[in-house]
Amino acid sequence: MITAALKNWFTFNRAPARYGHIAHDDFRPLLKPTEWTDLTPNIRRRFNAMHGPFAAINYDGLITLRRNLVGWFFAQACRVFGTPLPPEAGENIPAVVTVMPAKGGGIRWRRFFNFEGFARMVQSVKIVDKRHGLLEVIGATAIGGIARLGMRLRVYEEAHALHFLSERYFIKVGPVMINLPLLMTPGRVLVSHIDEGTHRFRFRLTFTHPWFGETFYQDGIFEEKPQ
Repeated sequence: MITAALKNWFTFNRAPARYGHIAHDDFRPLLKPTEWTDLTPNIRRRFNAMHGPFAAINYDGLITLRRNLVGWFFAQACRVFGTPLPPEAGENIPAVVTVMPAKGGGIRWRRFFNFEGFARMVQSVKIVDKRHGLLEVIGATAIGGIARLGMRLRVYEEAHALHFLSERYFIKVGPVMINLPLLMTPGRVLVSHIDEGTHRFRFRLTFTHPWFGETFYQDGIFEEKPQ
């Protein structure tokens, strides 16, 4: 009985000791050919710029952060993985996003939120994995360390924008990936990258829990800084 219950809540997968990422982390095979061409030229240019060796790319912007009480508790609990979600809330918060190659493979997205009197840094790594598709691994120790928290993401195009929808959360401990039930997470996440012009884009993120509704919301417009 206990074994059956565990199988209903958790799924265990054997995974390689290191992620089997595809060289250059090419996002295009994750989309249908028509979806890639339906993206705006600016979005294709931004994500093409991440293929192969590239220098860090910086974006400046203002962002609105919102979370409910349940979201705040999840943010505190996730500190063990490097504070991947900011517990603070506010409107028009100055922010800097830096995109860079990650040590060990993948693309690191580092975000600095500049609140009055202090700055909050959160980060994640996106990896195109041969077995599991697109993974987003959360936390400052996303590639190093023993335990890592992550999501499997589905990528799709809609209204000429690029969207990332979570399909499953997992904790990776050594070579084992443990899939987590949605109820034990902040909820299903949808991230949208929406074109706002040659050097500008809108970033929108929502976490929606099946019981507690919207746990996190982020929305901001960013502009690429000259290299």
